[in-house]
Amino acid sequence: MPRQVNSDDRRRDIARAVYRVVARGGLEAASMREIAREAGCTTGALTHHFADRRELLDHAVGLAVDESMERLLAAARSHGLRAALAEFLPLDELRRQENAVWLVGVSAATRDEQLAARLSRRYAAANGLLAEELRRRLLLDGRRADGEEVGLLVDEVLSAVDGIAVWATADPGRYPPERQMALVDRVLQRTGLA
Repeated sequence: MPRQVNSDDRRRDIARAVYRVVARGGLEAASMREIAREAGCTTGALTHHFADRRELLDHAVGLAVDESMERLLAAARSHGLRAALAEFLPLDELRRQENAVWLVGVSAATRDEQLAARLSRRYAAANGLLAEELRRRLLLDGRRADGEEVGLLVDEVLSAVDGIAVWATADPGRYPPERQMALVDRVLQRTGLA
């Protein structure tokens, strides 16, 4: 009897195939045919789960954001803010692939208003989750934790970490994991969160 595959699991597997294709060859390489080949299925199977390439790309970008945020929150609870921010960085192959697909999604969003709006909503949700963690941290440290201060701090930290992620994705030889984390340490020291 054939094994039943959960639709959510299959969509996740296909999204991870998008990660690998994009990490290897960029958006241009991410045709439905190439993604299907990487996922070990037919293009018909892809269109069973996704209406078109844009929906598939949106799902892959959303999954990258959602899963990195889940890991960020788990790391924040168990190992602290430094470990949490590391989840945004291309420190291993999965995170390198996630960063590549995230960058492609950001680039595509400049030409696609619907994708831009969905990415903006996801990013706002990620900011909100990080804001909760930073607010908790500030209160524990006896520091000011009003909405404006937390919002500025979230933007400052995420802008810096996003920049590290972009450069490390683009030039991994110059930004090995140790350098990425040293830069995160500098951001945390500069913002008083170390």
